[in-house]
Amino acid sequence: MDCREVQGFLHAYLDGEFDEAERVAVATHLRTCEECGRRVKFEEAFRQKVRGSLQHETRTPPQLRARVREALAEVERPESWAIRGLRWLIPAAAAATIVVGAAISQRREPPPKEALAEYSVQWHRRNLPLDVLASSPDAVRGFFTDKVPFAVRPPVFKRKQVRLVGGRLANLREHDAAYLTYRVNGRRVSVFIFDPSALGSAQAPREHGIHWHRLRGYNVALFSSRGTGYAVATDMEPEQLGRLVSW
Repeated sequence: MDCREVQGFLHAYLDGEFDEAERVAVATHLRTCEECGRRVKFEEAFRQKVRGSLQHETRTPPQLRARVREALAEVERPESWAIRGLRWLIPAAAAATIVVGAAISQRREPPPKEALAEYSVQWHRRNLPLDVLASSPDAVRGFFTDKVPFAVRPPVFKRKQVRLVGGRLANLREHDAAYLTYRVNGRRVSVFIFDPSALGSAQAPREHGIHWHRLRGYNVALFSSRGTGYAVATDMEPEQLGRLVSW
């Protein structure tokens, strides 16, 4: 892994979301890179401060207590897991508000298309091992038949230099996705196939229905075709990709 990849997935690494192979790759990089090592130490120290602040008793605002009590009163089973979770959250929520309240209050969920583009770039950069290795679209389609709740229709490429490598299960935000990898003259193209409802509400189409996004040096094309959603992530320019794919 290089510095850009490590810093892009720093939070996932610290949260323990990586598998063993990925964790070892990051740890190996951190042993030789002072800059990334400093970033990890800073993030760990910040998290410790937040956790430490949550250990102190904090006066909860009366309004928050009242809202939680109202929510508890609406739950029919008084000993359900939901009540226990809400009771624990009363002091924790108040303490967290003191530590990072301003930042949280200003946070907004990105629109669906921007979120899908961001997750597509993250998956493309990670270049994880594939679940199925096959150059045949039919073989890859068969692999996903009972694994995702939508039809997996690999895109049609017009040039012979485009080679399907294989695929794996993925997720874009909270949406299941089939992730296909292609090689084009040595360059990698990631294609994500998903339920088109993930694209959100309809917007004015751009360039024949394709929404282009430029993120961290990569281009992402988002579109739907025949009732299927697609995201294509690559370092190729849009006009280069457009000459290869039959949308």
